[in-house]
Amino acid sequence: MPDVPKIEFFERRTSLFGALGAAMAILMFIALIEVFLSNWRGDSAIWMQPAATLFNCICWLGYGLGIRDWFVITPQIFGIVLSVATIAAVLL
Repeated sequence: MPDVPKIEFFERRTSLFGALGAAMAILMFIALIEVFLSNWRGDSAIWMQPAATLFNCICWLGYGLGIRDWFVITPQIFGIVLSVATIAAVLL
C-alpha cells in the first residue's frame, strides 16, 4: 500500500497554504476591476456576477470571523469593496 502523506505535513505548511490561498482569492477579486471599468464606461451593465461575489464574500467573511483566520478574512474584505464598487458603477 502506498504511503499517504501524514497530517503533520499539512499542519506544518498551514501558513504557506493559507497565504497562497489568500493571494489567489485577492487576484480573483481584482479581476472584478475589468467589470467595474466596463460598467463605469457604460459599455456593460453586468451586476449579477458582482452581486454573487458580494454574497459569497459576506458568507466567507462571517466564517473567517468565526474562526478568527486572517487568511480567510483579508481577501473577503477586498472582494466586498470591489463588489460594492462594481455594483455602484452599474447603478450610477
